[in-house]
Amino acid sequence: MKTRFLILATLTLTSGYLLTSCKESSKEAPITVPVSTEASQVEATKVEPINLTFVSEGYATKEEGSDWIKINITSLEQDQVAILVTSREDIKKPTCSLETVATKLNDHTYQAILQEVPVNFSLKEGELNIDTVHESDRGVLSYYCSGGGSLVGNYKTAN
Repeated sequence: MKTRFLILATLTLTSGYLLTSCKESSKEAPITVPVSTEASQVEATKVEPINLTFVSEGYATKEEGSDWIKINITSLEQDQVAILVTSREDIKKPTCSLETVATKLNDHTYQAILQEVPVNFSLKEGELNIDTVHESDRGVLSYYCSGGGSLVGNYKTAN
C-alpha cells in the first residue's frame, strides 16, 4: 500500500514538473519585423524640427514703449509643438502669457485645446494666425491677456 502511494505521489510530482516546464519552454519569442533602412531614412528626412518666432506689430517699436507679444513655436514630438507666448514685462506687468502644447492638424495648422476650446495656430508665408475654431469662443483668448488684450490675430516672423 505504501509503495502504491509512493509511486502515485512520484508520478504526480513528475507530471506536474513536466507540465510546468513544458509551459515555460513553449513560450514563443516575440516576433520582430525588420524595418527597411531606406524607408526609415526617408521618413526621418521629411520631418524637420520647428523653431519659429513670431511677433505682434508693437514689437518693431518696443524701444518707444509699445506693447508687444512674442510667440515661440518649437518641435516636441513628430506631430506636436510647444507654444510659448511672452510679452512686454520691462515697464509693466506682461500683457499676455501662455504655455501650451499643440497637435498638428495639417502641414500649416496646429491645434491646442485651451479651457476645452480648440484654438488653431496657422502658419503661412512668414505669418502666424491665432484664432478659435468657432468665432463665438474667441473670448477664451482674452483670458491669457490683461487690459482687454487678446491673442487673436496675425503675427509676423521676428527679424
